[in-house]
Amino acid sequence: TFTAPSAGSSRNEWTTVNNAFPAQSYWKTTSTLLQVGDNAWSSPYFVARSFVNMPVPSKIYGATVLSAQLNFTEEWSPSCDTRAVQLWLTGGISSSTTWNSQPSWISEAGSQTVAHGYDSSCPAAGVGFSVLSDMQSAATGKWTQATFGLRAADESDEYGWKQFADTATMSITYDHTPSTPAGLSTSPSTSCTAATPTTVGA
Repeated sequence: TFTAPSAGSSRNEWTTVNNAFPAQSYWKTTSTLLQVGDNAWSSPYFVARSFVNMPVPSKIYGATVLSAQLNFTEEWSPSCDTRAVQLWLTGGISSSTTWNSQPSWISEAGSQTVAHGYDSSCPAAGVGFSVLSDMQSAATGKWTQATFGLRAADESDEYGWKQFADTATMSITYDHTPSTPAGLSTSPSTSCTAATPTTVGA
C-alpha cells in the first residue's frame, strides 16, 4: 500500500480590488473580506476581484503531483441561489495592486457553483478548487510561490456577489521517482560478460 506524502501552505499575501475605487490598494487588509463579483446591494456599488499568494513547498520540486487543492471559506452570499466563481492563475501581487493595476489573468484553474453564508439554509462553508495542473508546473519549474485570483463568472450578476475569508490554504500530495540504483553487484561477485559467468544462487 502506497501512502502519498503531503505538503501544504497558507497564504502569505492577499488583496482585493474594485472598480468604484480603481486606484485604491487594499493590500493585506484585515478590515474587509475578500470580495468577488457585482456588489449591487449597497452603496458604493462596484465589481470586485480578489487575489491570494501561496508559497510553493520545496518538497514537491521535481515530483509528480497527484492532487492539489486551494481552499477558501465563503463567508457571505446574497442568497442561497448558487452562482459560479472562478479561480485563475495570475501574475504576482503587491501593495501597488489596484483595479487599474491588476496582475495578468493567465489561465483559469477551475470554478465552483456555490452559495454559502446567507442564512442557516446555506451557512458559511469551505470551497475548494483543484490546482493540480498549476502545482505540477510549479513542481517542475521549482516556483517559490504562485498567485491566484478569484472572480465571478458573470460580473454583471448581482447574485454572483460573494465574500470569502482572507485566509486560504493549499494541500498537495505528490510522489518522487525513485533514484536510479547504483553500486549494483552480485554475491558471489560475477560479471555478466564473463566467458564463464559465476552461478548465483537463489
